[in-house]
Amino acid sequence: MEGYDSLSALMGKYPELAIFRKYSTLNCRNLLLMQAELAEKQGRLLSIIAADRESKVKARASIPHNFTAMMENTTEGGSKQREMMMDIRQLLKEYGKYEGLLRYRQIEGLPSVHKSNLKHLREVLRHMDFQVRREWAVWGEEEHEYDMTSLIDAEGERDTLSQWLAWCVSHPYHRLIGGKIHPRLDVDEAWRPALPLKLTYYSNEHIAKVVTILTTILAPVLPTSGAIVLYFIDNQLIRLGVIVILGFFFSAALTLLGTPRRIDSFAATATFIAVLIVFVGNGTGCAC
Repeated sequence: MEGYDSLSALMGKYPELAIFRKYSTLNCRNLLLMQAELAEKQGRLLSIIAADRESKVKARASIPHNFTAMMENTTEGGSKQREMMMDIRQLLKEYGKYEGLLRYRQIEGLPSVHKSNLKHLREVLRHMDFQVRREWAVWGEEEHEYDMTSLIDAEGERDTLSQWLAWCVSHPYHRLIGGKIHPRLDVDEAWRPALPLKLTYYSNEHIAKVVTILTTILAPVLPTSGAIVLYFIDNQLIRLGVIVILGFFFSAALTLLGTPRRIDSFAATATFIAVLIVFVGNGTGCAC
C-alpha cells in the first residue's frame, strides 16, 4: 500500500496523526455569500409583501392576514410570495445549521494542532513522497498551521510537566537510546507501506504514569514540609515571608502538575496559605 491508503491506516492506529485543515477562510466566504443571498431574497420578499398589501385584488390584499390565502392563492403576487418564502426557508436551513453558522462554530471549536504531532506527520509524508505533490501544501506549509486541527488531541489538556517530559523523550532520549529500543510506527500488514517507516512511536501512557506518581507524592509532601519548616522558625516576620514563598511554590506546582482554571488555582493557593497561617497563629513552634 502507498499514499492515502497507508496514511489513513496510520491515522487510524495513531489518532494523534489525524490532523486536518479546517479551511476557515472558505467557510467564512461560504457564510458571507449565503448571508448576502439571504439579504437579497429578503429585500425581494419585502417588495412582494408591499405590493400585495397595496394590491386592489381582494385575494392579494388579504394575504398579510390570511395564511391560507397565501398558500392557496393562484394570483401572480401570492405565487411569488409563496415561492420566495420556500426559497428562503431552504437557504435558512443551510445558513443556520447544515452548512452554516452551527457547523462553522463546531469546526472553529476544534482543538488547535499540536506542533510535535504535526512534525511527526510531516516526517511520515516525506517518507511517503507526499512532498512533491499538491497534498504537501495541506500539511507542509507553516503559514497554514493556524488552520489545522487535531481531531483527537491527546496533547490539548496536558500539563506543563507532561509537555516537558514529552520533549525530553522525543529529543535527547530518542537520540541517545529511545530510537534503538522502542517500536517503529507500523500498521496492519494489508495497509503497510512498501517501504517500512523509520519513525519511532512513544506511548503517552508512560509519561502519564510518571506524572501521576509525582502528583501522588507531592500532594502530601508540600503542605507537610511547609509545616515542618515553619515549626523550626520562631521569628514571626520570617515565618510570614516563608509562607509567601511556600504559597508561590504551591501555585507553581499546581501549574506544572495540572491544568487548573485560574479561579481554582487561586482558591487552592489561598486555602494552602490560610492553613499555614492558622498553624502559625496557634503559636506552634520549636521551643528548643
